[in-house]
Amino acid sequence: MKLNHIIEQIEQISPEVDAENWDNGGIQIYMDHDDVTKVLIALEITDEVIKEAIQNNIHLIITHHPLLFQPLQSIDEDWISQSVVKLIQNKIAVYSSHTSFDALSGGNNDYLAALLELRLIDKVEFRDDDSEKSRLLRIGEFSKTMTLEEACIQLKEKLDIKHPMSYVGQKTTEIKRVAICTGSGADFIEEASKKDCDLLITGDVKYHDAQEAIQAGIALIDGTHFHTEKIFIENMYEKLIQKIGSEVIVLKSNCAVNPFQYI
Repeated sequence: MKLNHIIEQIEQISPEVDAENWDNGGIQIYMDHDDVTKVLIALEITDEVIKEAIQNNIHLIITHHPLLFQPLQSIDEDWISQSVVKLIQNKIAVYSSHTSFDALSGGNNDYLAALLELRLIDKVEFRDDDSEKSRLLRIGEFSKTMTLEEACIQLKEKLDIKHPMSYVGQKTTEIKRVAICTGSGADFIEEASKKDCDLLITGDVKYHDAQEAIQAGIALIDGTHFHTEKIFIENMYEKLIQKIGSEVIVLKSNCAVNPFQYI
């Protein structure tokens, strides 16, 4: 299958026009393969993922996190530049499906909501103070009220989180209505509070985010950026297989590793 045809299929799954204005998804490295036989789906480009791709004779890597987020001013010794060089040398194309995938129906946010068995999923669309439209927030409800502690335990089980997990609020706080933004969504604390949510589940929560949540009267769980977004691999795999069937071999990366360690 030609590379351009696969890209068309990806665009049908998650059109780049639906990406956030600040994002840089889409084609990252274009290598004009007439016959793509193997595709690798990964969370992001790392040295380990590149080695995995080379060993498996991969022609295209589909990632969630863009390799090229900011313009390169020069090709230097930094890891992004060196990654680009290695990928080009091995004729491996890279495509990123980032916030366009988060925003779509059935994307990362809906996938996590389904894992948590939330019902009445609401796809929230709103404009921020800069009038930029966002489609990343989801709101749903647990089938029955549970405590914040129980919600934390359920999230850890569903995302296979083995390390201690941060949360904001009282363990006994009753949780029914839940907002979700996978990855880094603490910017949605105010919006989730306005929507009468008891809890926001996201990642990359900072100290001042926690204080904001307390003042807004909403509980907060930091499921980490990695754990709330590693689900991209399985989710994109399922969607791509439905599009291209067995015409191309699609592999799921085994190199999705949380960069953080915990004591």
